[in-house]
Amino acid sequence: MHFYQEALNYFQYSIDIYGQKADIFYNQALCYYNLRQDSLFLQTVKDAKATFPNYPNFVQLDKLDMNAE
Repeated sequence: MHFYQEALNYFQYSIDIYGQKADIFYNQALCYYNLRQDSLFLQTVKDAKATFPNYPNFVQLDKLDMNAE
């Protein structure tokens, strides 16, 4: 629906209430990717992998083309 910034706000609410979850990191990273906030995308992926090293979906984030239009 392209409400990426709004979604980031709700992901933060979820973290505040339930704590960090791998799927929240994943979805936050996708929001940053779609917003073209490359440094936040890369930092989120790095933090996600450090916090949840065995979460298989993070491999998909490595495949995203940072130069895609």
